[in-house]
Amino acid sequence: MSGLYKNQPFLLVKEFGFIDFEQPDHICSWSFQNGVNTQFLRFSIEAATEITFQTLRINGIDFADYSASVTIIDSNGQKYKPDPKDATDNLVFCAKTRKSPWVVINLGIGFHLKELSFNLAKEKYLKRKMLGLKVQHSTDYSNWITIHDNYSIFSKKKFRNLSLEDQVITASFCRNHSLLSELLEPNENSADLQSALKMLNIANQTLSQFEIAYGAHSFTKTFGLLSETEKHFKIGEFAGLLNFFNKTLGIKAFASSGSLLGIVRDGGLIAHDDDFDLCYLSNETEEHGILSERTLFIERLTEAGYEVRKGSDCGHLWCISPKGIWLDIFTGWIQDDRCIMHPLEKTGVVQSEVIPLRKSNVFGHDVYVPNSPDSLLVLNYGSDWSTPSPFWKFDWSRVKSDYSFLY
Repeated sequence: MSGLYKNQPFLLVKEFGFIDFEQPDHICSWSFQNGVNTQFLRFSIEAATEITFQTLRINGIDFADYSASVTIIDSNGQKYKPDPKDATDNLVFCAKTRKSPWVVINLGIGFHLKELSFNLAKEKYLKRKMLGLKVQHSTDYSNWITIHDNYSIFSKKKFRNLSLEDQVITASFCRNHSLLSELLEPNENSADLQSALKMLNIANQTLSQFEIAYGAHSFTKTFGLLSETEKHFKIGEFAGLLNFFNKTLGIKAFASSGSLLGIVRDGGLIAHDDDFDLCYLSNETEEHGILSERTLFIERLTEAGYEVRKGSDCGHLWCISPKGIWLDIFTGWIQDDRCIMHPLEKTGVVQSEVIPLRKSNVFGHDVYVPNSPDSLLVLNYGSDWSTPSPFWKFDWSRVKSDYSFLY
């Protein structure tokens, strides 16, 4: 059956009722013949962040009109009444503590459900995560009846009987990242790696129609999909942040992790990467001083038009440039003539291999890089860092304990 859906994967997904939420203003709706008596409505997604509804109507009535009589329960343990002015804004899929968040609406005992319809609020990363939607109802909060499962296709025997190639094509077409990761994940032997790379190319060919590619964390518009103009613009924003640290704040900062690897190995940007990594070397050496300095430069960045965020379970900072480019900021410092840099092993590298910093021209912009980056790349990626590997993953298991004060 190899290649059965290569040119027409929609034939399979249409058969199983897959809904493509990327269609403009797509409204999902269901009606129940004679209605069903229920109490709870549950919406769950395969996601790693949050999404809100744009509209929600129950029995043809806007959700705001139910705000006085219903209660919302979410996967983070919160229970609350919706605000009647912004009722749908209260319905948030938020994965603070769960990879696959959910939200439940308690409609009250004996609610007679006849119609249900909704669409989702448009936001930047909708295409990454919102396709795996499940809608259920229950009378007792324990036994759930499925109204719709957007990923039920993948539990069907017909899907499992497909060739690996067709499974990859179909999972890509449906933008099911977790399943695609399972299908693509190579074993240690080189022959399996070559097969995985072949399947990855097939996946990205399918995904290209949506202007996204497979990434380690999600589907995204990788650097390989950008025009030269877009690359120049994004590198400019990255260089601007580096300049702000080095020149305005007086804090040494340089391209790190994937950004550094791309500059050194590929002469620019890694095609399958999608973000920028900056590491700064604190002028402080004690933990309390490093944290105080971080607080101060966050204020300076905010004054300069940057938006800086820190996740509750994250040791680094997420920064959005004044022109909307996302950048990761990692903390480092000098200790006993060695540069210690989160999230890398605390053995660090010799100070002279990082500073004095030098500049590398990338797409017309001068970008600060370590003085001699090879040892830093070995620390980050291992001795085979010069060999491209789209499946490489960083091991975060020890990081939080090693750098607990940053969390």
